[in-house]
Amino acid sequence: MASTVVGILKSPLCGTCCFGLSTFGVVVCAALSRLFRKEYAYLGEDWKAPGMTHALASENLASAAALYGVFVGLSLVNLYMNYLGRRR
Repeated sequence: MASTVVGILKSPLCGTCCFGLSTFGVVVCAALSRLFRKEYAYLGEDWKAPGMTHALASENLASAAALYGVFVGLSLVNLYMNYLGRRR
């Protein structure tokens, strides 16, 4: 069972899927972070929790975008290692 899971995680398809989803996460979180930083008027009121401000929401979204960026990098490493493995 564990070897099957490791095999799936090392496959190029897993790296490609993770790269695409993480890139989408970076773009969405970065765009929302910018909107919150500029206090965009049409964000609505649903996001407001007690103590939440535009600045805090923007910082949290920027942190999420950075974390997604780490996974973009890890996905690229996975794809590169698969490429090297196929060349041998």
